[in-house]
Amino acid sequence: FFFQAEDGIRDAQESRGLGDVYKRQVQANWLTVTLVHIVNDFESVEDEELTAVSSSTFPAKSVAKDEIRRHPIVSLYNFAANMLELLESHSDILVQQMCLFDLDNLKQVQVSEWTHKAWMGKAKHINAPTLTFISEHLTRLSRFVSYALLSQSQSNKKLVRNQAKHLFGVVKKLIENQNFNSSYAIFMSITSAALEAKFGVAHWLRRQQSRDYTEIETLFSSDDNYRAIKRRQEDAPLPCVPLLAVWLSDVHAIEEKMKTLNSDGELNLTKMKHLYNILKLVESHKLSIYPFKRFESVTQYLQVLPSISEEVLDSL
Repeated sequence: FFFQAEDGIRDAQESRGLGDVYKRQVQANWLTVTLVHIVNDFESVEDEELTAVSSSTFPAKSVAKDEIRRHPIVSLYNFAANMLELLESHSDILVQQMCLFDLDNLKQVQVSEWTHKAWMGKAKHINAPTLTFISEHLTRLSRFVSYALLSQSQSNKKLVRNQAKHLFGVVKKLIENQNFNSSYAIFMSITSAALEAKFGVAHWLRRQQSRDYTEIETLFSSDDNYRAIKRRQEDAPLPCVPLLAVWLSDVHAIEEKMKTLNSDGELNLTKMKHLYNILKLVESHKLSIYPFKRFESVTQYLQVLPSISEEVLDSL
């Protein structure tokens, strides 16, 4: 979103999804997993049964690595296809688990991660582990959705548009549950320039979902430094998962433009006040509670979404 691959900030509109957010690769041990098999009958299984199914379905790490090494593109393609099938058959469950997953990560962010540009530099994974993970996860989610759609054949334009329409429905459900984190990632993917050029997705969605599309496009607009989403998050009742990147960009601007000490050596209270107001908002959202049932296998799935490079996307 706002983060460059190395350090700093860039505008979201420059990239395919959320941009080049931290290039650290996360081991995609489960690329060959068919998640649909795990959640195929959510309504009838108990947690113990679901755990048993997931543990028997997920391959051993070494086996998965070997399979990916032999057939990386095929495995990734199957993984993406299963993701789309899951969204169509169990979208409500996936939306709920995304809300729980994102909220869990939000609650783990420490105040120290917001200070002294801890989220930047070579030591960011040590100094700001959760903020870094959140930004990396958004990039993985965004690129993964792009891959799932772009990997379809050009002749499947109608199919891809319908899949994008379903993903747009997921975005709406996430926003209804005030999860502005994952909803942003998915929305930016399905409305990307690449999907528009290959399948005309954004233009088609704008015609099909005119009112909702315009409202969400306005919500996530970069106009006036993302004023719309900031206001929505500030006024939102709990539970709510905010898009932290819009606040992190403000923190970055404060750190860049304002010194910690005044010229007379005293603490810059104006800077401290600005930082406090942002951190207060973050801490207030940590009090959120979603009344959803947890499915750990889905959480694990979200935890290890494959990391897809720009080069792979460009080749589609």
